[in-house]
Amino acid sequence: MKIDTKLTNIESIIESFGTVTSETEPTLVVLKSGKDKQAQIMSVVPRVDLISVDEIKLSQISHFTVKEKKRRQPYEIRGITVLPDGRIILADSGRSRLFIVNDNGRLDNYISCQSAGIGPFDVTCIKDNEVAISTSRGIHIIHIDSRTILKGIQTSGGCRGITHNNGTLICCVQSKGIQCIQIANQTITTLVEVHESIDQLGICVQRTKIYVTNFSYGFVDCYTLEGKHLWQFHNRSVLMNPTGIAVDNNSNIYVACYCTNSVLVLSSDRKKFKKVLSSRNGLYQPRALHFDEKNSTLLVANIAQPTYMYHVS
Repeated sequence: MKIDTKLTNIESIIESFGTVTSETEPTLVVLKSGKDKQAQIMSVVPRVDLISVDEIKLSQISHFTVKEKKRRQPYEIRGITVLPDGRIILADSGRSRLFIVNDNGRLDNYISCQSAGIGPFDVTCIKDNEVAISTSRGIHIIHIDSRTILKGIQTSGGCRGITHNNGTLICCVQSKGIQCIQIANQTITTLVEVHESIDQLGICVQRTKIYVTNFSYGFVDCYTLEGKHLWQFHNRSVLMNPTGIAVDNNSNIYVACYCTNSVLVLSSDRKKFKKVLSSRNGLYQPRALHFDEKNSTLLVANIAQPTYMYHVS
């Protein structure tokens, strides 16, 4: 037998065998224990969400405002994410900076992003000390502790909403649509094409679905990871100029409504909705949202501050 020489170079020829995704849903079958020496009794029960839209309660934990001694430009907080160690990262496009805030709301440090272009417009966590930001020139990956840009990825238009999912960056590119970028080799795939200049400002991924806000037309759209359109939510009486978007552990969808100074929550099938936060809670032009799955907390940032933290129950 003679081994094909191509097999010796398989690592350099094939970058990956594919991707693996997992999806967890409530069980359809419940096993109930009977008496000793009796078989288990199986009963089919209807599947329900652990927390439905009607049951959601938000309890404010804290709020904070980043303060600097010298402030020449107004703050424009457009993106927010949380690192695994609990530090909060705010994307301030007004001053072209990332603010690093510790878990008690105090400013630890900041990172200048002026060399990356206009922005940052959004930020997403990649791993322990790395985040990706979206700018007018594309995407930049930044190391938080060293405060350096590790990699730049040029997109074919200005990048707005951005999120990380299993080694890929899914982002909204102006006049192009929703694109998926492999971080390892920077391969770009267009999932959803858009041929007009609209602002898709917020994007997040939960399990096998992508959720996007359309600021220009007041929509929230849901797609599969392959780009298949599943549904659209449009209701001008409650949803105007949506910006940030986040999804909790029960697939309930939170949307920041910029003009109505509120946060709306939708059910996973968009058939139920209710307003959970408003100007009475201190919201004024809310721009960025993030749901921390580890601690079940929702962060809401006004564009000019402050940022609020709520426990979701």
